[in-house]
Amino acid sequence: IQRDSIGVTIASVTALFVVAATYFFIHARDYVLVIAFTISRSVNGQLAYLLGNYGSQGWWYYFIVVFFSKTPSSIIILLFVLLFLLCVFKKWKRENFIDELTLIIPPLFYFIAFMFNHINIGIRHILPIYPFLFVFVSKAVILEFEKEQTKKMWRIILLLLLLWYAASTLFIAPHFLAFFNDFAGGPENGSNILLDSNIDWSQDLNRLEQWIEKNNLRNTRLYYSVFTTEPLDYRDFQIASVPCTPHPGIFVVSVNNLYDLTQNREGCFDWLRAREPTERIGYSIFIYNITDSNLQEQEVLCRDECTSACAQHNQTFVEYIYTDHCICGCE
Repeated sequence: IQRDSIGVTIASVTALFVVAATYFFIHARDYVLVIAFTISRSVNGQLAYLLGNYGSQGWWYYFIVVFFSKTPSSIIILLFVLLFLLCVFKKWKRENFIDELTLIIPPLFYFIAFMFNHINIGIRHILPIYPFLFVFVSKAVILEFEKEQTKKMWRIILLLLLLWYAASTLFIAPHFLAFFNDFAGGPENGSNILLDSNIDWSQDLNRLEQWIEKNNLRNTRLYYSVFTTEPLDYRDFQIASVPCTPHPGIFVVSVNNLYDLTQNREGCFDWLRAREPTERIGYSIFIYNITDSNLQEQEVLCRDECTSACAQHNQTFVEYIYTDHCICGCE
């Protein structure tokens, strides 16, 4: 026991030394602070979204939904077929039983541990289970069957599942982050199930800029609300904040903001969600080109009324909101 304790102590000190050296010793404190911050968030929770519900303490079944929504359908089917064959028909060799457990127990414990974590923001937290999963399902190619007909049928099933897996990968490219499997309705239905880094992580901003250039909208005012920490003036867009009531114009809204992931504009984008987007940039940014004649007339009326009202107070008209009348914003 004493020898083991000495070994663990040496290993721990060595690990700390390596971490500190990675941060050039000067910034090692930052590593500790980040660990402390992560532990605090795990305890206190963070705003999250699941199946249309919002919460900060998470859901015990969150990662179950994530697994069955974000894992390729062919892999899920192969996993359960394989488990069925191994458990019911005893298709594993007794001498390899311990090896099988090493592929099952570690990811299972890891997965269960995260079920009770209060941070429910994305599949990335359970990514370590997938190497175990892929190695485990790969044994499907070496299963032995007595009847030749059964062997041929099993090979056909494996081939079809492999083609399905390849096809789902090709169809989602290059939008891999927004992948949702066929059981979940594909990436088009993803925002009805999950948000945050499961679908919208600012990955389509470069494509948005290309779309703006292609449509000659660089100098056109866009109503803009995109989930990003990037400074708004970085890309030199002509932008305005998205109003909470129907307006004419071109709206650029990312999925996390459209569904108000951070819950700081509750209900503000409901009028947009009731409409079909004109275009989509990848699967994370929606474009709405609102051209309703009634809204255009309403805008002209409110702009004239608000420009005059603001001028009376020696202020400049900025924006308006329309409910049953014009509400002016001046500065």
